[in-house]
Amino acid sequence: MLTYTFALLTIYIMTKNILIVHSDEAISFLIEKMLDSIDTHFCSTNSYEEVVDIIQTKKFDIIITDSAVKGNFTFQYLEYLKTNANGTPIIVVSQIYQEHIVKVAKKIGVNEYIPMPFDPIDIKNRINSYL
Repeated sequence: MLTYTFALLTIYIMTKNILIVHSDEAISFLIEKMLDSIDTHFCSTNSYEEVVDIIQTKKFDIIITDSAVKGNFTFQYLEYLKTNANGTPIIVVSQIYQEHIVKVAKKIGVNEYIPMPFDPIDIKNRINSYL
């Protein structure tokens, strides 16, 4: 949390913590740049093992992820996130866009499933609606 004090006015700005997990580092970078602001902290990775370590030690306001990451299968990975992310909204941004996969992801509890390529304005608005 950032605190600014001006005369008798104190303003508290809550830092948003966002976890980005994507197999394509360029996509992670693009999402960071789209959401970049003074009160946002990003943590990025592309492996299941790192996700497990990170989620055990940090709390996030939102998780933006690919549907599959190195080291695990799609549904097992999404189930792990939903079970261990303590109610954190999960948004999937993926090139994998098959109706069956989207339905199962939604059943698991993924909040949004956004296919690639995506509209930068649309994705920013959808992500910001959870922050």
